[in-house]
Amino acid sequence: MIAKFERFVMGLSRIATFIGAIVVVLMMVHVTADVVSKFVFSRPLPGTTALVSNYYMVVVTFLCLCVVEARNGHIDVELVAEHFPQRVQRMLTALALVIGLVVFVAFTWKTFSVANDKLSVGAFETEQRVKIITWPSYYIVPVGTGLMALMILSKLLGRRFDLKRESLAESYERANEVATSEENREAQEK
Repeated sequence: MIAKFERFVMGLSRIATFIGAIVVVLMMVHVTADVVSKFVFSRPLPGTTALVSNYYMVVVTFLCLCVVEARNGHIDVELVAEHFPQRVQRMLTALALVIGLVVFVAFTWKTFSVANDKLSVGAFETEQRVKIITWPSYYIVPVGTGLMALMILSKLLGRRFDLKRESLAESYERANEVATSEENREAQEK
């Protein structure tokens, strides 16, 4: 059951990775087009700043939090903790994950409430006399923090408290490689 949940969360993480990569490319194309338009035609693309700051950057920042967590890529300070016994280090990591879960669940709940408020007022920005609707971008934050909470919950349920060893993403990729090699072997035997 826990392994299925971990696979589900890793699947969501892969989707977030794919979306994040597409958004980075779109942002680069959009900003490049804006710069070219500004310097070649003396007319910048209207709404570029609003779109970059309200959509592209929000997706890249919040939607990809769970991807970094799956790879144990968030910053941690080991100055003191690395000198503790392994058992104490694992307990501290478990405690940090529990605190992180509480914080991200609260953050998800609060940002979802803010997003609903922005929807109710129809939040928008005006840039170069162009109205950019921004209320949908407020829903990206609770989705991203919710994914982060799911990733932390997955680590807690799977008792993955040792940050020095294989990350959840690495174990998931290794399991996929084993399954693929077994499928290839079975196909060759037939």
